Formats: sequence, structure tokens, C-alpha cells
Amino acid sequence: SPTEVPFDKDLVNAGIVCIDNQVAFARTPIQIRESSTTHVFKNKTDRQKLPLDGIKVVEFTAYAAGPLTGFMLASLGAEVIKIEPPIGEEGRKFKPQFDGISGYYINYNAGKKSIAIDLNDPENKKKILRLIESADVVLHNMRPGAMDKLGFGIEDLHQINPGLVFCSISGYGLNGPKLAALDT
Repeated sequence: SPTEVPFDKDLVNAGIVCIDNQVAFARTPIQIRESSTTHVFKNKTDRQKLPLDGIKVVEFTAYAAGPLTGFMLASLGAEVIKIEPPIGEEGRKFKPQFDGISGYYINYNAGKKSIAIDLNDPENKKKILRLIESADVVLHNMRPGAMDKLGFGIEDLHQINPGLVFCSISGYGLNGPKLAALDT
């Protein structure tokens, strides 16, 4: 019943409901440190299998269209690993900030894992290529040709993982103008 929800142990353990001075209240989404797709259940059978359980996505995205796509995949159960520059995606700086985290960033990236790494370093590039070897999907929303310049183009990646799904999101298509267009 609704009166029991605030005292549900699973909701409290997941950090969704807090109890302070005998008063229960819901935490705002950006304060939750764990998404439903990463919550540890007592038994694997405690949660229904999601459609993309077992799918690994390596995401090279920023701003809106790419991160939103990755968010939807994570919401459907995929393990999404976002690759960010060493200082993090630009969206992390946007306001408003909550506990030092951009509300904008959280809305588009909830449920993902993240790696901040310099892709210009050859050793770091090798690490990401090893990660892609075991991935099912690579998702990016860079300008056409940008992934090729980094050495992560479709031909390069299919050599190490022939079954990889390579998803390019671009505002003007792969043959249109090579302009940034990052909105949803």
C-alpha cells in the first residue's frame, strides 16, 4: 500500500527513500547513487530480465543525441560504457548543478559506466580497443570521419570485432556537411 512504500527495505537500501527523524522522503533522482539497472538484488530472479541484458555498448558521445541513445540502451538493460576525455564530457559543467553534478548530464547519462581517458595516448587507445573487442555495439555522435581519425572507424573496429554493430548519429548523415549537430 502507499503507506508502506516509504518503509520498503529495498527502496531504502537503494537510496530511493530516506528516513530521517522518523520521516520518510524520496530523494531526487540526481541524488540516487545507483540506477535500477545496476541495483544489486538478493537473487538474480528478483528482477525481470531486460531486453538488452548481456549487451555491451561502448559509447563515444557528447551533449544530447548520442547520450540519449545510450541512456535508452542502458534503460533496456545494456551495459553502457561511456568514453569521455580526461576532463569529462562538456555537459558535466552545465548548470544547474546538484552536489557538483550537472542535472543536464545526469538526465542523459543515468545508468552508464564512464571512463575518462586521453585517446591520443597510444597505450590508452590499446585499452579501449581491448574493451571494444568484447563489445556488441559502438555508439558515437561525432562528425563524419572523426572516429576514423582516432583509429576507431568502422573498418578498424571490424578487424578486431567483425560482429560489432557500429552506430553513427550525425545531424546531416554520413554524406552531408561535416558540421556538428548534436541535438536530439
